Amino acid sequence: MNRRTLTIATAGLAAAVAIPAHAGTAGPKAAAAQGTVSVTPSIMETTARRAASTSAVVRNTTSRPLKFTVKARPWRQSKSGGVRAIRSRTLRGVGLSTKKFKLGAGKSRRVYATLGRVPSGGSLYGALEAVGKPKRGSGVNVAYRLVASMRFNPSSKRYRLRAGTASSSGGALGLLVRNAGNTADAVGGSVRITGGGGARNGTATAVRILPGKLVRVKLASTRGLRRGTYSARITLTQGGKRRLTTTKRFTVG
Repeated sequence: MNRRTLTIATAGLAAAVAIPAHAGTAGPKAAAAQGTVSVTPSIMETTARRAASTSAVVRNTTSRPLKFTVKARPWRQSKSGGVRAIRSRTLRGVGLSTKKFKLGAGKSRRVYATLGRVPSGGSLYGALEAVGKPKRGSGVNVAYRLVASMRFNPSSKRYRLRAGTASSSGGALGLLVRNAGNTADAVGGSVRITGGGGARNGTATAVRILPGKLVRVKLASTRGLRRGTYSARITLTQGGKRRLTTTKRFTVG
């Protein structure tokens, strides 16, 4: 019989989906009938200082031993706000207490991540990826991929948001926002839309934007507005305070 490997992925900080403001409140979920593997907590978090350390526990609740490979990965964030760990790269500046180990059925192991030095920006965000594989045999072999978030938060937060273009797409007004600060605190806000075809207020969908990344923040629905050009008075908040106010023009239809 041919040997095949089925990979089951479970995530901590919503890998491959948007980062909501409340990300990390739910733990990884079971994916296999005979047990699963997990990493807890789903968010490894500490203040960025030289030799600062945070940890997570990898558990094997399957019925067979697994060989694990653990690596620190950088995030890739799309304009939709979604993130995923870049498997072809390692996260610089972070050392792991172990990179390969075996876990018997029902066993667990704690993995420590240590910051070598504080980056110039004062913070570092990435992922802890753990891949567990059983001993190869005939039939289908199930492999597990775990992704947890690592946050080395700045000791002194710097908030700086830059507004790009605003546009109506898919029935919603969105604003391109770049995080030029050093924290991934959620970005929210409000908007007042005015124009000849109507007026309305809206509340932005809060989203975490990684430092240096560009994300389209959804501000309000444009469904029901007549075709034409509108003005949007936009206020963005981060860390509980107003950080940016801008006026943008956009077209519907």
